[in-house]
Amino acid sequence: MLALASHLSTVESEKQKLRAQVRRLCQENQWLRDELAGTQQRLQRSEQAVAQLEEEKKHLEFLGQLRQYDEDGHTSEEKEGDATKDSLDDLFPNEEEEDPSNGLSRGQGATAAQQGGYEIPARLRTLHNLVIQYAAQGRYEVAVPLCKQALEDLERTSGRGH
Repeated sequence: MLALASHLSTVESEKQKLRAQVRRLCQENQWLRDELAGTQQRLQRSEQAVAQLEEEKKHLEFLGQLRQYDEDGHTSEEKEGDATKDSLDDLFPNEEEEDPSNGLSRGQGATAAQQGGYEIPARLRTLHNLVIQYAAQGRYEVAVPLCKQALEDLERTSGRGH
């Protein structure tokens, strides 16, 4: 009987040790789950940032290509005259659509500006067309910086009070 009581107390103490170990493992498991959730959130934010940076990179590469065309256009404008304007019109055929803000078509507005002694640079017209296209697609995160850039370029070329 004494041996049985001794054995039962040993089993009971082992049972208590195992319960304590299970509690510790549950706590570690919960801590690991919390760490995993936090890491997954940081990963998701990082992936979003990477996607946004990739979109900005594509946008900047596109702007670089536009600058290349603008630079090519300035050198060839001296040689070829209006050939560059015609090629830009071919690239953006929707320039003749009506602009609801002033009631004039874009072509009429550009003609009026040219008659007033001011010619809108092809780069600004291109940026304007891109802003309208991106805004129509609901891609305001791309359209707004383009619009700001067009305004800065216009201020730089024509002066702030133009």
